[in-house]
Amino acid sequence: MTFTREQVEDFLYLEADLMDQWKLIEWSELFAENGQYLVPPIGYPDADPNSTLFLIADDRFRLIEQAKRLMKRTAHVEYPHSTTRHMISNVRIEKITDGVAQVKCNFVAYRTKRQVLDVCRPY
Repeated sequence: MTFTREQVEDFLYLEADLMDQWKLIEWSELFAENGQYLVPPIGYPDADPNSTLFLIADDRFRLIEQAKRLMKRTAHVEYPHSTTRHMISNVRIEKITDGVAQVKCNFVAYRTKRQVLDVCRPY
């Protein structure tokens, strides 16, 4: 199976859109059964997750469980939900092996929180 850059971009744009709309369950279900979500330590992009402490090292099950938790009102840090915007650029397919594409891209994620201010007004 081969992929075009346009197909890869469409997938990445879908993923970003699901996160920005807080459709986290749908987002987490995009991952393959044996997929991993890995964020290496800063300064060590080629670190081995089996021997190095990663910032994030989740499998599909953990991603889905975390998405479920964040959607609950009891997840106080995200209630009300943040507003996020994910932007993706410079999408490149590095190689395709046995139907699996290795892709690199640049992205930026913006997150803002609504502030609730208690203002006392003089009478």
